[in-house]
Amino acid sequence: MSKVAEKTVIDIKGAFNNYNEASSVRKLEYQGIYISPKRLVNGNSKLHNILIFDLPAVKSCLNCKDCAKNCYAMKAQRQYTDTRIFRDTNFALVNNDSDMLTELIVNQLSKTKVTTLRIHSSGDFHTQEYIEFWNNIIKQFPKIKFYAYTKVDSILDFTEINKNANFNLISSFIEGKINFGSVEYCNELSEKHNTFICPVTSHKSDIRCGKECTYCVTQNNVCFVQH
Repeated sequence: MSKVAEKTVIDIKGAFNNYNEASSVRKLEYQGIYISPKRLVNGNSKLHNILIFDLPAVKSCLNCKDCAKNCYAMKAQRQYTDTRIFRDTNFALVNNDSDMLTELIVNQLSKTKVTTLRIHSSGDFHTQEYIEFWNNIIKQFPKIKFYAYTKVDSILDFTEINKNANFNLISSFIEGKINFGSVEYCNELSEKHNTFICPVTSHKSDIRCGKECTYCVTQNNVCFVQH
């Protein structure tokens, strides 16, 4: 067990006492606590028919020194104990028992009618083994679309996973510049680099990810208005 993973397990155990008791939701015992066997969650109202897999923000990010202080994903972790525990549990499973996590995700995807899975609304790819973990799952579900944003495409090797026709990787950098910021910043990226500005983050309330807009499922030159 890595030091990070060991600390994660300890953090989970000490964070919420009633996780020591089984419930209708937390039915699976892991490392002395009870967790939900469903490790994929539904997104918010901005996402249509999309499941999400999350890791803890910053902790799982290899390239976040310029964005850690302003990371939007940290807000939910600070505000909601359950969110932090859920993401930390995923991180512990990834590092300690990836076979078990694979089984849980495959079982959930085998039963779902959802056609799209976003890898990380929080967190990032942090090891080469973790990329292979997702490569293995993606190959089993050719009819499901998988997509992910990353800041480590120049650090880790995505050659094999990118061969999957149902996977789309979006770099969080456009010509060396981060792909989110103010309206003015995004307009500048759009003008200089023909960047697509996410309509959902532009507060166009009639547009949802996965329905009215599916750009991120197949394209990679996109930026987001910071919110």
